[in-house]
Amino acid sequence: MKKIYIIEDNPEMLELLTIMLKDINCELVTFNNAKSAFNKLDNEKPDLILCDLLMPEYDGVRFLKEIKQDANRKDIKVIMLSVVADKKIIDDIMKLGADYFLSKPFRVAELLNLIKNSLGVNVNGKVA
Repeated sequence: MKKIYIIEDNPEMLELLTIMLKDINCELVTFNNAKSAFNKLDNEKPDLILCDLLMPEYDGVRFLKEIKQDANRKDIKVIMLSVVADKKIIDDIMKLGADYFLSKPFRVAELLNLIKNSLGVNVNGKVA
């Protein structure tokens, strides 16, 4: 079974993401901060990470930089999520190694399509 980390400091958004993805046949592991998720990477490797960009202390940019600079982690697919829609910031995030950037608010279908493209999982929960 594919594993997805969801990193989001807003509890309501974290719950919403979990609800949106509950029917996909993937293990969902949630974190309310990026540092906890990064530390968990010492023991396991998810297939995909959904990560909020703006978080206190250890933000999504720092998290992305650190995993993409690590030879053992750089191949993990990462979808960055944010209310920030500034083209320069998005370009910078993509240059750092994000696979996709999704602006909040987004449609469930958009997120499911990005997950399908990243993992080969379709919207009804079966592996494509």
